[in-house]
Amino acid sequence: PVPEPEAVEPEPEREDAVEPVEEDAAGDEVEGDAPLTCPADMVLAGAVCIDRFEVSRSDATATEPGESDVPVVRAGALPWDNITLEAARAACASVDKHLCTPEEWEDACGGSAASTYTYGDAYEPATCNGPDAFCLCDTPPCADLDTCPYQGCFTRPSPEGGGPCGSDYKITPTGSFPACLNDAGAYDMSGNIFEIVDAGDGSDLFVGGAYDSVDSAAQHRCGF
Repeated sequence: PVPEPEAVEPEPEREDAVEPVEEDAAGDEVEGDAPLTCPADMVLAGAVCIDRFEVSRSDATATEPGESDVPVVRAGALPWDNITLEAARAACASVDKHLCTPEEWEDACGGSAASTYTYGDAYEPATCNGPDAFCLCDTPPCADLDTCPYQGCFTRPSPEGGGPCGSDYKITPTGSFPACLNDAGAYDMSGNIFEIVDAGDGSDLFVGGAYDSVDSAAQHRCGF
């Protein structure tokens, strides 16, 4: 059996938001009922624009997290982790954005349907990055299971018998899980890296679960 892993400190990433604007064909802001638009690296989720991908440092690659303090939003780079609330606020402000409030983040994660997870209401072990997605399904004691990965395959026996499977869990580059997105098109709001939100009281509030969440079915939820 695989022992229960020790608790680890969350590795947060920033989730930025800006207020959407109304523009005319020339890109000038207008009043009235014109369509709301967002910057190219963001999507409209509810009443705010939210980053399409987890934020990375500008010098991050698919294998190195980088060291720059300049935030960028792009696919295929390791996300910016281990950031403080103060630093996250400053990074957002440097690109004319603000750190999501808990309410903005939850609304964006669940999408228009207010779903339990960013992709829907039923937990799917392999849709977003968590330990279940990297369970060792091809090796004993799980190689002969009909269903693997299954919920909790990292640490729990399979309903079929066999397991737990263990896991080769890891942080992945942004956008690596193509089905892990909300209905607006924002990726990885469940799993990969804990996200830090701004409750306005100076507290460190982490949401969304992570690659190493022991109970991904609980921690990857949009509600908190």
